[in-house]
Amino acid sequence: MQYNSDLRAQLAIIGHAIFTGNAMTHYIRPGIDELSQMFADWRSGAAIFTRTGPEGRRQVLAISLYRMASNSDQDRAAKLLQADFADNPTTQSLSELPGVSLSMLAFDSHAVPIPLLGKVAETIYAQLYHQFHDGSNN
Repeated sequence: MQYNSDLRAQLAIIGHAIFTGNAMTHYIRPGIDELSQMFADWRSGAAIFTRTGPEGRRQVLAISLYRMASNSDQDRAAKLLQADFADNPTTQSLSELPGVSLSMLAFDSHAVPIPLLGKVAETIYAQLYHQFHDGSNN
């Protein structure tokens, strides 16, 4: 299945970063470049997939960046992000870990650039990682 964009949910998934410890180990970018103008005025957001360890610390497993329209169906958008995460071969094993949860964060502006050129994506993912990570690097 292709979850890269869903116009009914008014959601476009821009890309994923997968973390092991505090290092970004995979960077998956769906083919959104050719469609970028359609989503230029949509609001940016991030889906943050975390797991709480036995010691109670939150570990960031992956972050997905997305764009959504102002009239997006939030429940459908969350289900779509979860499905995309579970469907991707690189993130599928992470989705099967016990205690994985999803948090959605909408930015105050349309700040995430499309396409994400140069180090822009890595910077965005790193900032989100440090904001939502509690310090466990295992």
